[in-house]
Amino acid sequence: MCDPGVDDFVALLVMAGAGAAPAAIIGTAGNVDVELAFRNAVGIAGLLGLDCPVARGCSRGLTGAYPDTGEPFHGVDGLGGMAGLLPATPAPSSAPSPDPLPLVTGSLLVTGALTIVAAALQADQPVDRVVWMGGAVAGGGNMTAAAEFNAWLDPEACDLVLASGVHLTMVPLDITHQVSFDPVELGVMAGLGALAGLATHACAHFHAKGAPLYPHDAVAAVAWLHPELFEWEERWVRCELAGTWTRGMTVVDRRPDGVGGAVRIPVGVDVSAVKERIFEALRALG
Repeated sequence: MCDPGVDDFVALLVMAGAGAAPAAIIGTAGNVDVELAFRNAVGIAGLLGLDCPVARGCSRGLTGAYPDTGEPFHGVDGLGGMAGLLPATPAPSSAPSPDPLPLVTGSLLVTGALTIVAAALQADQPVDRVVWMGGAVAGGGNMTAAAEFNAWLDPEACDLVLASGVHLTMVPLDITHQVSFDPVELGVMAGLGALAGLATHACAHFHAKGAPLYPHDAVAAVAWLHPELFEWEERWVRCELAGTWTRGMTVVDRRPDGVGGAVRIPVGVDVSAVKERIFEALRALG
C-alpha cells in the first residue's frame, strides 16, 4: 500500500529485487492524488513485470478530506519527473475512489497513511501484520514541528490502528532519517543497472532541490525483509488528535516504567547494512 512517491518507487524496486514482490499493490492518495498514485503504481508494476493486481486506494481520510499538502514535494508527477518513462498507464478517471475500498487482508507493507488499514479493521477484515513507515519517536515531524507526514494525513486512522492491537511495526522518522544517500552514493546506485538508473533519476529530484534524499519507504521495506538489522522495542504508541500544534504527533511512552504496549518500534539501525541491502536488491533487478 503506497502513495508513489519517489521513495515508494524505490521501496517497490527493493521488494522486487529481493525476491519479495507484493501480491497486490494499492495506490492511495498522499504524496499525490489517488488517481496519479494509482497510475504510478500501475506503471511501476509494469516496469517490474509484476503479475499482481493494482487497485485504487482512498482519496480521503477516515473521517474527512485529507489536509492540503501544499506544493508536491516529489514533483508534479510524484516521481521526480520520471513518470513519463514508465510503461503506458490508464487514462485519468473522473470517477471517485471506489466504495467499498479494496479488500485488505494478510500482511501489509504500508508506506502512506493508514486509512485503508483502519477501514479494514473497522470492517473486521483479518489483518495479520502491518509494517508501516510513519510517525516519529523523539525527533519531531517533517510535515509540522510535531507530526510526520503519513500520520499527519489521517491522525484518526493512525490512532485507530495504533490502539487496535494488530501486530504493528512502526518504522519512524527517527530511523529513516539516519539513512540518506549523498550524490556519490546516487552515482553508485546509477551504475547498478537500468532500473536502478531510473530510480536514481527520480531520487536526483531531491538533490536538485537542495534537499537531502532519505529513502524512507525503502528503509521500511528493508525492515520488513531484514528485521535483524534493527534493534527493536515494544512500546505504547498513540496519535494526537486534538492538539492545536501537535495534531498527528505519534506519542510514544519511552519511560523505563511506562505503559506497556504492542507496537514494535526500532531504536537502533545498522545504517551501512541497510544501504547495502537496498543496493543489493537494485543490483539484482539488472
